Amino acid sequence: GPKLPKGKKMVKASAVLSPAGSLAAQLRMAKIKFVDGNSKSIGRILPGRKFRADFLFPNCSLWVEVDGGTFARAGAKRCVVCGQTPTGRHSTGVGRERDCEKLNLATLAGWRVLVVTSHQVQCGQALTWIQQGLRLNSRKGESV
Repeated sequence: GPKLPKGKKMVKASAVLSPAGSLAAQLRMAKIKFVDGNSKSIGRILPGRKFRADFLFPNCSLWVEVDGGTFARAGAKRCVVCGQTPTGRHSTGVGRERDCEKLNLATLAGWRVLVVTSHQVQCGQALTWIQQGLRLNSRKGESV
């Protein structure tokens, strides 16, 4: 599992935090610096496009996307915990098409892209992959 500082517990995706919010909390607990790709302060990541990333690690060209509504379906019931109805944008035809376009353009622009689901955030796999991606980069002599 992911390596967290001693005494720290994994932050679970919950009704309080979105999957991206949960991953941000996990990254902060693991003392991993990141750029919130949805922040307006970073401007456009891909020249001429309005795409945004969920998380960026610019020093090593690592781009992380969290697909939150992966398992949602048409006619889904409201969550008994948070009261929200899952939208499932990442699993609709148009949403999936747009995600593919964005991530392919990011890859062609030199970004290493990781795509994770809300379950992979919740169980800690997403954090493990990010740590592995950052370690791979540091072995090449670049700062993280």
